[in-house]
Amino acid sequence: MHLLSPLALAWLCSIPALIWLWRYAPSRRQIRIPSLVPFERLLRRAPTHRTRLLVNWLFWLQLACLLLAALALAEPVLVGHSARTTLVIIDTSASMQASVGGPSAFGRAKQELLTRIARKEPHERMVLVASAPVTPLTREPLSDEVQLRGLVQRLSPSDVGGNLALAGRIGRAVVGREPDAILILTDEPPPLHADSAVEVRSFGSALPNVAIVGADLSDPLCVPATASETGEPPNGHPSARLLVTVQNFSDEEQPLRLSARVPDAQDVAHTLTLLPQQRETIPVSLPGGIEGPVTIRVETARDALAVDNQLIVSLAREGRSGGAGQQIPVVLASERPEVSQVIGRWLDACPRIAWHVMDATNPPTPRSGADAPADSILITDQAELAASWPSTSMMIAQHSSGSPRLTLTHWLIDSSHPITSYLEPLESVVTALAPPPQSSVGGLVGASGEPVLWAVSEDRKVPLVLASERQGTRRVTFLLDPTATPNSVPLTLVFFNSLRWLAGSRRFTVTGEPLTFGFVEPGRVRIERPDGAVEWRDHPGGIFRYEATDRTGRYRVEGPPRAIERTVNFVHPIESNTMTRSSTWSADPSAEPTTDAEASARYPMVHWLLRLMLIILVVEWWLYSRKGRHET
Repeated sequence: MHLLSPLALAWLCSIPALIWLWRYAPSRRQIRIPSLVPFERLLRRAPTHRTRLLVNWLFWLQLACLLLAALALAEPVLVGHSARTTLVIIDTSASMQASVGGPSAFGRAKQELLTRIARKEPHERMVLVASAPVTPLTREPLSDEVQLRGLVQRLSPSDVGGNLALAGRIGRAVVGREPDAILILTDEPPPLHADSAVEVRSFGSALPNVAIVGADLSDPLCVPATASETGEPPNGHPSARLLVTVQNFSDEEQPLRLSARVPDAQDVAHTLTLLPQQRETIPVSLPGGIEGPVTIRVETARDALAVDNQLIVSLAREGRSGGAGQQIPVVLASERPEVSQVIGRWLDACPRIAWHVMDATNPPTPRSGADAPADSILITDQAELAASWPSTSMMIAQHSSGSPRLTLTHWLIDSSHPITSYLEPLESVVTALAPPPQSSVGGLVGASGEPVLWAVSEDRKVPLVLASERQGTRRVTFLLDPTATPNSVPLTLVFFNSLRWLAGSRRFTVTGEPLTFGFVEPGRVRIERPDGAVEWRDHPGGIFRYEATDRTGRYRVEGPPRAIERTVNFVHPIESNTMTRSSTWSADPSAEPTTDAEASARYPMVHWLLRLMLIILVVEWWLYSRKGRHET
């Protein structure tokens, strides 16, 4: 709109008329009323000698509410003496999730604990400890029922194994002394010998379960490694061989279906029937040249635990040692020439093994060149060298007692481990046994692992081979000297079975093991957990490790310069055995008995004050409404 338009011209001409009319606006009569008019009646009243404030019941009730609110803000507590302290250990391990057509053991244990909290004495204090992972839920003994119920209601079972004895030691540290009573809620059976102050409530029952208890990417060891010897095309990709171990934890036969979902390929399926308590290793042939996650799933009719029915294995196109058609690098380090001669003859029998001798007195550093590849298998009789080796290793014992004595022994095997494959139980083998020192295990200082092969001789059982696997690194320890033991078929089988197990790769991470996400730049790192929780951590830079892997599923880390994902699986034969559970509780020998010394207890009064305020407000509302009815 502009002045040349008719409306703009009319508006401009109306301005003088509006100003003229505005002159008559303030001509109306104005009345001024002083602000003291409402108080004139009080000013005219004659003063009295004494005055008092007239109040009613509503005033006193409101004053009481005000005092209670001020007192509640101060958070007062009552301090008592000789308070009874109860250590409550609730089992949150994976086996507590087991159920067949009903509530799980964890659900029933949780309801029992809530009932105990509701029925506890007012002066009784409780310390709550979860067993898997061992986590004290209270930093000090609590007697507040509301806080205790809130902590229990937020509990959920994890996907790791637990230990009740360790949880008991942590709980005693929180209490600061021996508790007056210990309550354990678990699916494990009660221990045979327990203190009278320990109450074990078992919610477990014998339930059938079929579980995946292991998987290994492995191939036949002593086969040709080149394409010309195998007859495969030069540019073709050899097929991978995945060994999946399943076990039937029940007292009846279980038909099952094992399937492997391969990316960009057809699924591979196997069907079989497992006898009661049978463990079976199923070879799964995968197409060559694949990379990415391979999902293995077990399906059966009666299964109590779902977390152990799936396994995700990560395959890479360029695999590490032990992949199909690849050579296996082996490093032999020993100061004794007889070790190099005997072990060297065995290694020469396998075309896939590429081995060389390393100077044991001057070992290379982990960052050195080709003399020590990161994935080489070390065979040595030097304990310090084997302990510092970055990858898998085989350690051979050195007996310092001179020439060991040859003894006819019977070998007792653990049939569930791959190292004892093809061995006959209680087979007679001439073995060089030496009396071990008192400060060592089987004659080798620093040896660790679980025995998989024993020698029985002269009414004693001596471990011969130990195997361990921690954070993806495998170790085999021979507690016999192969240079002094006569060569035999069982000895050769054990050696090559151990080498094949070391050359294999697990290719997956289980719950409880830390995750390594490679190099992450300094800054805030965002972690997405499988249970939906999000964590933020300040990272100074470098290799980022995350250790709170208590749930199966995908973990995603977002930090500069990229986002990385890792998958965690559940493989735990002890937790999967829902048919036969064993107790992990044991009495603490260092625990001191409870004395009659006074133990102060703090009883918060905030909740009682708030309840009293609510009652007063209800009474005030009732009196006010009653007064209104009388006035009307």
